Amino acid sequence: MNKVVVFTSMEVEAAVNNMAFQLNVMLKGQTAVLVPVMIGGLYTAMKIADKMNAPVMMDPVKTRSYNGIHQHGVEFDYAGCMGKDWSGRIVVLVDDIYDSGATMKFLKNEAVSRRASRVITATLITKDKSAVDSWGLYYDGDEFLYGSGLERNGIDRNINYVYTLR
Repeated sequence: MNKVVVFTSMEVEAAVNNMAFQLNVMLKGQTAVLVPVMIGGLYTAMKIADKMNAPVMMDPVKTRSYNGIHQHGVEFDYAGCMGKDWSGRIVVLVDDIYDSGATMKFLKNEAVSRRASRVITATLITKDKSAVDSWGLYYDGDEFLYGSGLERNGIDRNINYVYTLR
């Protein structure tokens, strides 16, 4: 199998810049809690945080499908790191990819139940443009993607482009 670049490093960087711009407009200088979905969303969240016009708090959360709480037709082993109080705060959920949407829906409900004043969703890559508030890249394929937060057997999260194997 060969690596086939789906999004170049320039496209990823432009997407992150666009997402940061969108979020800055939405936040209007207000402090927000960025919630990276671990581990993949950490890449995007850190890149966005670097370009924010207002201070941000970080509160990573870890979810894994298939073991634990049953929500939205998907099982989660909710091993959350959510240590910050979200009550009355703007919460920005950040993930590497919006695929089925199960993780983002679960976390959005969690933020609402924790009384966030507003919940914004952001993903570097989406397969559903209408499902997230801020997104950088659109992908309509079914192949697994790697790089820029997306891992392949535990590696390549740190590379600055996105690829698939063919």
